[in-house]
Amino acid sequence: MKGRWSSAILAVLLCGVCARAAAAPESPRLAALKSALESGRTEALGEFWREVERKGAPLVEPVRGDEQNLLVTFLRRDGAAGKFIAVFPFARVNPLPHLFARLEGTDLWYRSYRLRRDARFEYLVAAEETLAPFAAREPADAGGWLADLRPDPLNPRRFVEPPDEEKPGESEYVSSVVELPGAPPQPFVREREGVARGRVELIRYGGGTAGGGRRVWVYTPPGYSASGPPNRLLVLFDGWGYTHAIRTPTILDNMLADGAVPPTVAVMIEQKERLKELYLNPSFSDFVAGQLVNWVRGRYNVTRSPREAVVGGLSLGGVAAAYTAMRHPEVFGGVLSQSGAFQYRPEEPDRLIRQFTKGARLPIRFYLEAGLLEVNETPSLLHENRHLRDVLEAKGYEVTYSEFNGRHDQVCWRGSLSQGLIALLARP
Repeated sequence: MKGRWSSAILAVLLCGVCARAAAAPESPRLAALKSALESGRTEALGEFWREVERKGAPLVEPVRGDEQNLLVTFLRRDGAAGKFIAVFPFARVNPLPHLFARLEGTDLWYRSYRLRRDARFEYLVAAEETLAPFAAREPADAGGWLADLRPDPLNPRRFVEPPDEEKPGESEYVSSVVELPGAPPQPFVREREGVARGRVELIRYGGGTAGGGRRVWVYTPPGYSASGPPNRLLVLFDGWGYTHAIRTPTILDNMLADGAVPPTVAVMIEQKERLKELYLNPSFSDFVAGQLVNWVRGRYNVTRSPREAVVGGLSLGGVAAAYTAMRHPEVFGGVLSQSGAFQYRPEEPDRLIRQFTKGARLPIRFYLEAGLLEVNETPSLLHENRHLRDVLEAKGYEVTYSEFNGRHDQVCWRGSLSQGLIALLARP
């Protein structure tokens, strides 16, 4: 019975795939190509692929009568007749409704989405010979689609996260990037000629070897002096990522050159056991606010005012930042949370949002942000960040809240980090 039921479902799914292949493309450019081929202009396909080679993919086209959205069509060139292709993250929860269609009689596969014109996100593509990988209960297991994700070979726009030089066998992480014309500018993320650079020092905190100490990257601004007015203090979790992928030192160099923030010392901390340390861990938060900050104050010319000290992080690091400041408002008066994973373990009776709901208001300011495409869980990350914002504002906290049209991506966070720094560090 089970085998017959599975076969019936597969037959229905395959019929759906066939129906999508036969339907007229929504993309005007693909509709024109289809019409040209049907009229006998066989050279039109080669012309189309040469155009894609020059301009890259995906196709981005206006939607008639819709000024807010654009039609984004992802492409794949593959001559195989039986192919199952999907773009992630769109297909993350259920890949089957997101499978590409094939332009009949060609090697062109496509899938269109209407996206708001300010979208920016990373994506990967999986191309499978059968539906089985997309139907896997656990995508990360053997035979699941996760192992087959690759950058889009037709899209030259990439985000590259370099490998950690101290993790043998780790390779760089490469994803493809969509940036629509209305995506907000990211003026501070690239190195500029003529801009003075601060110094980044790698310190083995608590030990002198790779295995013994915790890596801490400390950024001191251009012109840093051990005397004179103290610098602002910025402490960030997931130190390797903030240092090398998001490139916080470059962002601070450019912001300081533009006068967007005052001189700031940034301390970027490595996690030894990420989940254990960053999720509501009192001993780790006490270590950061106590031992580590005291060590920083003894070594660098930084503020002792909580109003001028910010703790921040991304995803679970955003949760840890809010939790650390809640436990130690006498040290950190600012919380910078980028896509904070406040939806994690929603069933827990004492999760962080409930603690802020029940507790007294503290002298903390918040910068919270979340992506409009971060909606894969229930409750979603987006929903829970809005929930936390509402709770904090109802309690009388000062909150700067921002939403970007993207997902859980470094390519988004590197641009919006400057917004959080301006909100929390720029004012006295």
